[in-house]
Amino acid sequence: MYANPRISTRRTRSPQPAAAAPDWSKLSRGDTVRVFRRDGSTAAGLIDMLALDRTVLWVIQDGGRGRVMICRADRPRVVVVTPAEKSR
Repeated sequence: MYANPRISTRRTRSPQPAAAAPDWSKLSRGDTVRVFRRDGSTAAGLIDMLALDRTVLWVIQDGGRGRVMICRADRPRVVVVTPAEKSR
């Protein structure tokens, strides 16, 4: 069978956007996350602490912006950032 060298038969995957973590029990200390609040503001950084019942988490924000408390009752969208996304 003839294969045209100019046409790639290898499929490329487009990067999928990170999905929100609806189950906060999967989050752990040291995860890098992006938090999208309902008021439109965002926070990005490293999870520093989690409450035992996973209703509250503390994020050390990127860029030296300090630490922020995120409450599950406020219904934010929390997205875990993968290592590949960090390098972008």
